[in-house]
Amino acid sequence: RRGLENAFWPGRLEVVQKSPFVVLDCAKDPAAAATLRREVGRFFDGRRVILVVSISSDKDYRRMMDEFCGFSDLVVACRHKVMNRALNPELLASEAKLRGVEAFIVDDVKDAVKEALRLASRKDVVVVTGSVFTVGEARELWFDGRYPMGRDFNESV
Repeated sequence: RRGLENAFWPGRLEVVQKSPFVVLDCAKDPAAAATLRREVGRFFDGRRVILVVSISSDKDYRRMMDEFCGFSDLVVACRHKVMNRALNPELLASEAKLRGVEAFIVDDVKDAVKEALRLASRKDVVVVTGSVFTVGEARELWFDGRYPMGRDFNESV
């Protein structure tokens, strides 16, 4: 039991940077997106959230975007590189705009994260999500392909 309490899963509510906070989360379905929405609201209520998102084409992206847009102030839509499985980022940006959230496209995941960081103030939160593939690509910006762990979401906020 104690082991489970101390378990850490890289890419699941993983804080890799503070000031601004950067949270990596592999939410890849509506249920995981709802969990992310709840946790971002719990830990970062009142802060501006910039979402970097790429979703695989076999996922229920509309329901996922319902959840993601529920906590996001700005969406940077991008396209992960795995096996041509990513949805067109234009579709994700359009879904965000339909929900009243400002959105734009930066095709490459790493470039999208860099742009989100450029736009973020020190008090903002950048959340990278939508797919294990998206988070894996973004994670390389901090860990350069290595597998060390970032900080646990609960102990970092």
